[in-house]
Amino acid sequence: MRPHDLLPGTVVSVYVPIMTWHPGIVTETRLADGPTVVHNSKYVRRVTESTWTDFVTLQGRRLKIRVEGLPRVLPPGVVIARARSRMDEPWDLFGNNCEHFVTWAHGMPRRSPQMENWVAAGGLGLLLSKLWR
Repeated sequence: MRPHDLLPGTVVSVYVPIMTWHPGIVTETRLADGPTVVHNSKYVRRVTESTWTDFVTLQGRRLKIRVEGLPRVLPPGVVIARARSRMDEPWDLFGNNCEHFVTWAHGMPRRSPQMENWVAAGGLGLLLSKLWR
């Protein structure tokens, strides 16, 4: 799928090294390289709106992209307005990371499935280390 074919409000994610995905929300704004994307970036430490190229490029390397879809909880215009209402809000790993931001903007409970999986894996590792002593 070409970037220009993505519908406003669609969630797209960029693969980031160390087995994580960084999601953002496609906007209605179209530039030459594709739509802009609103996301909560740990690299700039805040909610920001980036060009398509800036969103999909990390440290000069092109990364894998996946289109996660449009949850349809709220209309796309409302999702984008909610996302933009949090511009410059600070990034926080445990309370306001990129997944918390995207789920909230779409009107769903704030959650971070990747964070939940990492915590569960860490807890399981700790439990196994205690059992194997």
